Amino acid sequence: MFSLDAAFPWLATTAGICLVVLGIGSVLTWCWTRPVERLRCIQTTFVALLAACAVQQFSLLPQVSLGWLPVEGDREPDTLATAAPAESRPVAGSLAAPSADHAWSSAMESAAGVNAAFEADTTPMQARNIAAPAEDAVQRAAADQPAVIGRSVRVAALWVFAAGAGWSVINLALGVLRLRKLRRTCVPAPAAVAALVDGLELPHRRRLTILLSPAIEVPLTYGVRRATIVLPTSMVTAGRRTTLRNCLAHELSHVHRHDVAQWWALQALQPLLWYQPLYWVLRRELRLCQDQIADHFASAHAADALSYAEVLVELAKFRHCRQAGLALTMSHGRSNLYRRIQLLVSANRHLASVCRYWAVGVAATVLIAAGGALATVNLGRAETFVAPADDSDKSESEKQPIKTASDTDASAKGTTKEAPKQESVDATQKSAAEPGKQPDVDPSVLGEELPDGSLRYSGAIIDKATKKPIEGAVVTVRRMALSSWDRRILEETKHTTDAAGRYSFVLPPEQVADRFLYIELDVEHADYATKAGFGYALSMIRKNAELNDPPFFARVMLDPAEALTGRIVGPDGQPLADVPLLAYSNANPRDFGNDNYGSFFHAKSAADGTFRLNLIKEGPSVFWIVPEKYAPRQIVSGTKRGEWGDVQIEEGVRVSGQVVDAAGKPMPDVWVNVTDNKSRQEIQMPVASALRRSAQTDADGKFELGPVKPGQFELEVEGYPSEIRYRSRDRKRVEIPAIFPRRTITIGEDAQQLLLVRAVPHVQFEGQYVDSKGEKKSGWSLHVVGRIDGEFYFGQLRPDADGKIVGMLPHGMERTELDVVSNEHGAIRVRLGKDKPLVGGRDIQLGTIESDITDVEIIRYTAPIVQLKAVDEAGQPVDNIKVAGIYEGQHKGELRNPVGGIPTNIYFEKQPNGVFRTSQMLPDEEVRFVAKADGYEDAEETLSLPEGKTREVTLVLRRSKTSEDATAAPKAKSEDSDK
Repeated sequence: MFSLDAAFPWLATTAGICLVVLGIGSVLTWCWTRPVERLRCIQTTFVALLAACAVQQFSLLPQVSLGWLPVEGDREPDTLATAAPAESRPVAGSLAAPSADHAWSSAMESAAGVNAAFEADTTPMQARNIAAPAEDAVQRAAADQPAVIGRSVRVAALWVFAAGAGWSVINLALGVLRLRKLRRTCVPAPAAVAALVDGLELPHRRRLTILLSPAIEVPLTYGVRRATIVLPTSMVTAGRRTTLRNCLAHELSHVHRHDVAQWWALQALQPLLWYQPLYWVLRRELRLCQDQIADHFASAHAADALSYAEVLVELAKFRHCRQAGLALTMSHGRSNLYRRIQLLVSANRHLASVCRYWAVGVAATVLIAAGGALATVNLGRAETFVAPADDSDKSESEKQPIKTASDTDASAKGTTKEAPKQESVDATQKSAAEPGKQPDVDPSVLGEELPDGSLRYSGAIIDKATKKPIEGAVVTVRRMALSSWDRRILEETKHTTDAAGRYSFVLPPEQVADRFLYIELDVEHADYATKAGFGYALSMIRKNAELNDPPFFARVMLDPAEALTGRIVGPDGQPLADVPLLAYSNANPRDFGNDNYGSFFHAKSAADGTFRLNLIKEGPSVFWIVPEKYAPRQIVSGTKRGEWGDVQIEEGVRVSGQVVDAAGKPMPDVWVNVTDNKSRQEIQMPVASALRRSAQTDADGKFELGPVKPGQFELEVEGYPSEIRYRSRDRKRVEIPAIFPRRTITIGEDAQQLLLVRAVPHVQFEGQYVDSKGEKKSGWSLHVVGRIDGEFYFGQLRPDADGKIVGMLPHGMERTELDVVSNEHGAIRVRLGKDKPLVGGRDIQLGTIESDITDVEIIRYTAPIVQLKAVDEAGQPVDNIKVAGIYEGQHKGELRNPVGGIPTNIYFEKQPNGVFRTSQMLPDEEVRFVAKADGYEDAEETLSLPEGKTREVTLVLRRSKTSEDATAAPKAKSEDSDK
């Protein structure tokens, strides 16, 4: 049995381990956004926590004592003022001489049948302290008073822990009793419910019992060996068949994924972890993740995500049964409802059950490493004793401390080693390792100016798989005048790559002089997936070239492709000609970096209805067929390639309607776009559905959409069409003098009544772009996001050629955020009205829009640029370097976490020569630049640059002490062996 001094160190050490592991697990959990990854992270956290506590408790690893918890033995508090410390004497052959402070340890060993390896020889206190004055006792009592108080605190802590653990056990026992009571009210479900279950697709079917009970209002699931789903009796009615199907799908997902077992395991830890706040946080997050994954499964079997979300809202209105403690209910707390519905209506809801195993691996590695390190820590004294080494037989030379190689070098010089000072290289300081130097670069890659003022550029097309050049690729170079108020194609030229994969093109002087010139490329080859519609502004290309950064077209990577062929036929089986098709494929849809944006391929069916799609080899794919007279169709083709066969198109329903402004006045010439909601759920890739229809209103604001399959659709009124039949690079945007939030419509089997689309009331927004001197300047469109009646709103505010912004925002929009866009060489500050302070950063919070927003000033600066390079003490580049730029002043703002980077205020562009170039850095702000790398100590430098200034900075990283010791140890061992 544990005594006080045995129990409290165990409790304190366990609490410390749990706090750290749960803290690390909480941070890692919030790093991932996908529910299944957060769920795996939570599971790994508790496994690591239990393993660390077990290893520490049974001393399976060497223990490190921190000595934070002094052990007082089993003495009573009132004896501490008069009893002298007991002395002990080691017996010949004993391993150590434990003090009386460890009497509890010896008592435990004796109780286990282990003989104590020492004999106590305690001298009576009266024989030692006969002449001790009375005041000595008072002084000793005063000195021991903190110990008395400390013991009282420890006793209180143990009582509180025991009370909480007891309450947790009682609560769990009551939960079991409530489930048994509920079971007595249940009756078997009718055969119709079992038929609904059979209609839901599950890869593996477990033993399952479905019951009905009048005692509940929300479905629930419990049971580990045999899963049991209990449904409210009121739900099994003819009018609630859809709701019943949604609920069954949700609960079946819990059964299939063994969610009840995970929940019960977490509940079983409550008596040990009830006092840890992060335990409750992670417990709630686990239930949320389980529900979000189940929602994803259930919504895939529903008509659409919005109808399923309505079911969740309906269930949230009911009171929650008390059996929810040990059962999984479909509506587990209203506080999680918002996050569940938010995921359902977001564009990323298909990622709910997609797990990136590298992310889970990173979390597991961090947690295992942390748990292993914590398992070696003891907050009190170590319970194992090491005998002091007997060096009486050693020679004098053996008694001398061992010197490392570094110690020898330092002593020979008569000095101690000092850490090298951090160095900073200004633009005026040149060296052999100077950033930006690239030998033997073709001048045309960065842009070669010809005598007539033209610019000649060249580039290469490369096979992404083999890294070899591609011969015969057709490169379309498109010159466009592109701005917020203008979009025109000036010229298109085609170029074919040679045996070295090279191509070149020339920009004439009049195009070079156009400050809004935009270069866009399409790259095609019969054996490769098309890469089209990617580009950049010439002005930015030339600025980057001055910093030796090649343009985007200098090296273009193509994925090898494989064809998918087939034939489109109508409802009567006859081939359909000239039907537009759009295909998307991706080598790895979970990889959002490394130039992996996938491939779009446009095609049309031939006269005999046949078609051919170039898709990335082995990657998942999807394609859309949008005929004019029949309903469009989406096919998730996955990794299938080759001959698909006949693809039959079906009849559809046409929809007519009218668009009016907030006052009821018809809106001519605007585009109405509808998107099939169900089609979005079928795509398990980061791409929007193209199952859309578009129609333009006439002079009376009336429109008629092409045929569609019945279902739920998202309707938007926009200035351009989104249907692939109307797509054109030189399309003209129509300005809409009204605000139309997105809305959901249902299209039934029968002919539809006239659909009325009405604008909402709005407020006026007025702003002006200026430069740092207050002069008017052109700018970019502002993006606006917010919520109207719980729905998301996305809009744009576009400036004219003079930088004047006049637009509209929905009245009453909540949580409004203004996203101010700039290019990498620009920086922005915003003033939200006269006499208002300047605000730095891109994301400007506007709150709820109740009135006009005027006199907004957006100041554009030419951003200062820092070219940051990190080297070691020998001047060599450091691998796997991570950099950050953090504002030190009032514009510090929120730190961002770039993929594979560290928290930063400033983003960086990594150039081919290994130099990191700042992007959108604010002028005249103190910025602390940080460089990190594994095995090195962090290097930092703080500086401030005026507008338009460029500075080259080199941070010198020195090896960390642990890394130096690891390097020095083999060297010292080698020198000893030579001796």
